[in-house]
Amino acid sequence: MRAISCLGAGTQPWSSSVCTVHKDSFAYASTLAIYVYQRETGCREWTLRSILTEPRVSLTALSWHPTQEQLLASVTSDDRVCVWNVEQQRIVASVSTPSPPLLVDWVPFER
Repeated sequence: MRAISCLGAGTQPWSSSVCTVHKDSFAYASTLAIYVYQRETGCREWTLRSILTEPRVSLTALSWHPTQEQLLASVTSDDRVCVWNVEQQRIVASVSTPSPPLLVDWVPFER
C-alpha cells in the first residue's frame, strides 16, 4: 500500500483548504485548533511551533499571507474571518461575514 496523502488527527477532510504552506512552515486546522510546524533550513525534520486555539467554533479554512510569514488567516463556522499573528499566538484582526465563508485567501497589493 502506498500513502497518497496524510492529514493530522481532527483535520476536516471535507474542506480542501485546511492545510497551508509558506516557505519552511506549514499549518493545518483540526476542528478547534491550528497546528503550526516549522523546519529549520537544511533540516529534514518538522517541529511543532505553536498551537493556535479558537475554542468556540470549528475552523473551516486557512491561508498563509504570501509575504508576511507571521500572518495566517482562518475562517470559522460562526461566520468570522480571523487574522492570526503566529509568532505572538493571538488574533490580531477579526471580521464577521454575512454567511459562513468556505475559503479564505490573500489578495496581495502594494500601497
